[in-house]
Formats: sequence, C-alpha cells, structure tokens
Amino acid sequence: REEELRRHVSRYEVFEVESTYLCSPNEHERCRVRRRQQGSNVSFQHQTWVGVEGSDQKAAASPTLIERTLTGREYLVLLKQADPACASIKKTLTCFSWGNSYWELNSFHGARHVAILEVEAESRDAPISLPPVVDAIREVTAEPHYDSHAISRRVAQTAAPDELVATRAPSSHAQLQER
Repeated sequence: REEELRRHVSRYEVFEVESTYLCSPNEHERCRVRRRQQGSNVSFQHQTWVGVEGSDQKAAASPTLIERTLTGREYLVLLKQADPACASIKKTLTCFSWGNSYWELNSFHGARHVAILEVEAESRDAPISLPPVVDAIREVTAEPHYDSHAISRRVAQTAAPDELVATRAPSSHAQLQER
C-alpha cells in the first residue's frame, strides 16, 4: 500500500521511527522518547503531553505537547525509564502533501497490515479529501483505542495488533482497509 501511495504523490519523505513510552510519576503527563532516522541522519526527541487524564478516565480533549531534541546519550539514558506496560513501537513514517493538507502514513513493523494515516487538520470539523489510493472504513478520532499509547499498551500484552487504522491529526481519525 505504501508503494502505491508513493506512486501517486510527487514529493514525499520516508523516516524510520521507534517510539518508547516512559514511566511518569504524574498521572496527568505522558512521556515518550523517539528515534527518527532518514538515511544516515538520526534525531532523538523527548515528548511530554501535559493534561492527559488518568488511565481510569477518558483522555483529555487537547493535552499540551512539549517536545525537545535529545542527544544520543540522553536518549539512551531515558530508555532506561521505559514503561514496562508499553512496548516500543517501530514504524515507517511516510510524509506527503495532498490537496491542501499535510499527511503522515505510519506503517507499523511486525504487525499484520497496521497503519495509521494522519492529516494535519485546522479543526475536527474541517473538510478533508482523502488521497484516492486510501479506502476509509470509518473515522476513529474519538476512539481512545487508536491512540498511540493505547496501541503500545496492547502490543505489550499481545503478539501484534491486527487492525489497519488511519487517523486524522490533531483531532480526527479514520480507519483504513488494505486492498
């Protein structure tokens, strides 16, 4: 499916990404470190979402994201704080523009037919036009089951997730089906 998408888009960039959620003493914060590689270029980020509801409550509508770049050494040190209830997630990230929107196709490694398609939307209600190679089953924006943290927790509990998903970021999601 990725290859078909790339044939229909004139410009795109591909990254290999590994995300690891970290233990956090504050239940209203969620932290992760991310390793992102494009060719021989590697970058590391620390991301914290502030205003996340506790695990026994519904997710907050719009937590604040704080992100900073890490050195390789800082990344390795923070990996020691990995949350044992979450699996590290490896994926291929394909970024492209379609219409007037910026899209990210997240293709998860080791999982059968799992992908998340995100679009940077002005709002939840902003109209979007899916690329013609995308078949949306349904929008899953409001479904916490499709949150990256939730996927990481499920993968830690099972061998691999078995859904194919597309999301509309920052606030809308759509589920995809592979042909």
